[in-house]
Parts: sequence; C-alpha cells; structure tokens
Amino acid sequence: MLIAEDNKTNQMMLIKILDRLGYISALANTGIEVIRMLDKEDLILMDVQMPDMDGLEASIYIRKHYTLQPYNYCPYFQCND
Repeated sequence: MLIAEDNKTNQMMLIKILDRLGYISALANTGIEVIRMLDKEDLILMDVQMPDMDGLEASIYIRKHYTLQPYNYCPYFQCND
C-alpha cells in the first residue's frame, strides 16, 4: 500500500494505523514520487495537496497513462482551519 502524503505527522499516523491493521506501507511525498512507485504498489492512499504534483494531477496522469493496470485510489482530504 502506498501512502502519498507530504505531512510528516500524517505519515506517522497513517503508518501506525495501517501497521496495526496488518498492512505494510510505503511512502511518497509528492505525486511525482507516486508515479515512480506505481509498479511496486497496488493500492494508493493519496493526499490531494502535495508539492510538485498534487494528488489530483497524479490521479489524472495515472488514469491517462496506466490504462492496462487497474489501480485502486482513495483520495482523502485534510481539513485545515
């Protein structure tokens, strides 16, 4: 499972939760890193706001260029005050 998140606190929280559920996860800090790591993961938890390439841009790129491999996406939104 690939966690696409640039916030270190959120990364640690997600890894801890997924670890307790028995999942092994990898980290990507940007959408560009997500695209580089696609062949290694089959599920992506992707943040929407990331530097360089955000989650929406990465999702559009993946859907456009990886039509043969079905990837599962779970974009999530962080609420900020």
